[in-house]
Amino acid sequence: MMIGRRTLLALAGGTAAAAAARLAFASGTDTVDTAYLNAKVWTGAGPAVRTDAISVTADRIAAVGAEAVRARIGKRTRIVDLDGAFVTPGFIDPHVHFVKAATMLSQPSLRDAADPREFVQRIAAAARALPKGQWLEGGNWDQDRWGGEMPNRSWIDPVTPDTPVAVIRYDLHMLLLNSLALRLAGIDRNTPDVPGGVIERDPAGEPTGIIKDAAKDLVLRAIGTPTDDQIDAVTRQGIAHALSKGVTQVHPT
Repeated sequence: MMIGRRTLLALAGGTAAAAAARLAFASGTDTVDTAYLNAKVWTGAGPAVRTDAISVTADRIAAVGAEAVRARIGKRTRIVDLDGAFVTPGFIDPHVHFVKAATMLSQPSLRDAADPREFVQRIAAAARALPKGQWLEGGNWDQDRWGGEMPNRSWIDPVTPDTPVAVIRYDLHMLLLNSLALRLAGIDRNTPDVPGGVIERDPAGEPTGIIKDAAKDLVLRAIGTPTDDQIDAVTRQGIAHALSKGVTQVHPT
């Protein structure tokens, strides 16, 4: 079953609570589960916006400030000396294209490739990590990093014989396709340019692999839409990555 908006928020919000990211206080005066001492704590709420200790019980903040925290330390309390580390509530991203961003985690990062050789190496590595026949997308490449020479399908064909490639320029206006992707998209020397789009061609009239603007639709139709299982997988990966960076709640758009 596909992860819905409520489930996504519940997964992130629930894990956030477990990480004590919310400033929700447990009631009572019992001993606490865990005490975090010797810290620089920014609570973001209440009279003690800045303090030096917090404690947690049953996944909720139980006390704030060294005096209050120490008063509730018992024999079974786990004591953690943070050695002056900074502690803050989890971050909340109020506007994020979450699934799209999560998808990029498994795509090659090409933006800072310093030269064509490194560009090709990164694509080759990404292709090796994919199942045979799965589209390789993403990238955000920038040919100006290596002097402006536009990439060509001939660069990447030798390292992607079984992987259709459609990596996008950072401005989202161009795709670089390998020969397999061109074939799957039905693009060849006889394919006319579409209104508002360009199929870049070499002097012999053959597509170079660069597809611009509205012509990208020819490729997107060939790629198709991801399955529910694929969306679930990247969403869960995105949740794990967000939490690892301290982002404990998101509002997908």
